[in-house]
Amino acid sequence: MTAFDTLKHSNVNRRADYRRIGKYYKSVARHKAEKQRRRRVLELHGQGLTILQIAEKLGVSESTVKRDLQKWRRYVKGRRKAVDRKIEQPEGGEFRNMNLKQQVDYIQELSDQSYLTSRTLPCSALVVTVDVDAALQGTYALKFTPRFPIEMLENGKITVELQVRGRKQILGRIYVGEISQGTANLQTNQSINVFVKPALKGLRIIEETSQPSGPDENRA
Repeated sequence: MTAFDTLKHSNVNRRADYRRIGKYYKSVARHKAEKQRRRRVLELHGQGLTILQIAEKLGVSESTVKRDLQKWRRYVKGRRKAVDRKIEQPEGGEFRNMNLKQQVDYIQELSDQSYLTSRTLPCSALVVTVDVDAALQGTYALKFTPRFPIEMLENGKITVELQVRGRKQILGRIYVGEISQGTANLQTNQSINVFVKPALKGLRIIEETSQPSGPDENRA
């Protein structure tokens, strides 16, 4: 692809000249294909295949396989300090003895755990909404506020509410007691706030089981 640069690149008071700039844009399909190939190269290398065997199996050149493996090695090298901070000394020795694929999988597993930990928010009031309309349509009917993942705090509460046609009604609350060794003590007084106006009062869901009679049936 060819682009033109019309910006001034000096202090001279003159009009900017057109400069031809060669640019290459990789398509999304080609990017995905190369990403899948690099993953396949890593898997075959982890199985003990040589560079020549991998190239013949994937139908690419040996230089392409070497380039893909070099990218994986740079990936591991760039994240080695982060790995050393998270693992202890014995595990560090085991990491050095892993092959390239095992090292990549280990780093990605640590990254996933760190991502989930960073996204986990402390919560003292969780609202679980049961959407009846979504359930009748065959879709997921539970909604959580705030969104998961969360970490329930002691003395927190879990409110369960029902939603029908846009209207919500509180069904009850569960209270979180003492949390010890990852186990939460749940309690409830089986009460509903009497000051909450029943939003679903007068709402009826009617299921039609019979079809209207046709002209032949009326004639009979």
